[in-house]
Amino acid sequence: MTAATACRTCGTEPLENARFCHSCGAPITGDAPPAEYKQVTVLFAEVIRLSERIIELADDDATKGNLIIGSPLATWLTLRGVAQCSFGESGWRDDIERGMEIARATDPFTWATLSVFKYGCLLSGALPADAAALQETSEILAIAERSGDDFTLAGARYSRGLALVHHDGPEREEDFALLGMARDAAVHERFTMAAIPIIDTWIAAERLRTGDIDGAIELSPPIVETVLAWEQSGFAGPAATVLVESLRALGTDEDLQEAQTVIERLGALPAEEGSVFPEIHVPRLPALLARARGDEAGYRKFADGYLRMANSLGFEGHIAAANAM
Repeated sequence: MTAATACRTCGTEPLENARFCHSCGAPITGDAPPAEYKQVTVLFAEVIRLSERIIELADDDATKGNLIIGSPLATWLTLRGVAQCSFGESGWRDDIERGMEIARATDPFTWATLSVFKYGCLLSGALPADAAALQETSEILAIAERSGDDFTLAGARYSRGLALVHHDGPEREEDFALLGMARDAAVHERFTMAAIPIIDTWIAAERLRTGDIDGAIELSPPIVETVLAWEQSGFAGPAATVLVESLRALGTDEDLQEAQTVIERLGALPAEEGSVFPEIHVPRLPALLARARGDEAGYRKFADGYLRMANSLGFEGHIAAANAM
């Protein structure tokens, strides 16, 4: 955001390109028009522009132009929804659901491939891992297992694993087995290499959940360094969260200072202008750190700001996390 003013709610100077105050979670206004995006690393702004043109050309024909992709209309509706999600724009979920519905009806393999993008929204905290997600990813996995295509199968395993790992249920052995197979496919270049640090993040999170703090600390720093080097804001938030929570669990002054450094690096990460990543994660982490230091007033301020931001965006995963604080 260009020439953004101080937060009108608390007076804090905003981080560069921020849409929300990292202190209180209130929206920030500036003089840049909402649709004018600055491209840094993630080309979501271009995805929106290109998808709108392709959707217009498809003219509601699900299979028009399907020389390579089973349903270009379904593909670009879903991609537009994911890109709009990154900017916190309204209508993103409708686009994703419509794209997935069209793909399911016209080309099941496109449906399976697009699940990678849809369930990537679990990482951002935008979507909940609800019963519908578990049902859809189960059906997609069954289709992919019959496809004979390595990429489709790896993608379906990845999507199913993400849905399960975000769902607090009894299937934890299944989710990490599926994520492990998807990771192996990525290592052997049968799936996107970008999945590796994402999967490793959830392995570290599982170590932390089961009390293996040292194991989480051992795995987390290289993941954080990798995603920060990529300047991939959507990946950095979850990775930084696991590391900060692990350091907070150790609780020494040195560990808490290291956690503070991770939070500051996350806040300084370049993002596309208008994107809500990684700033959606920023208020939650200082809240956890404040509580570890016995600062209940600071904890409440950041926790309330996190909830305010999550509600403003309508990101159901973050709303649930904020309400639990």
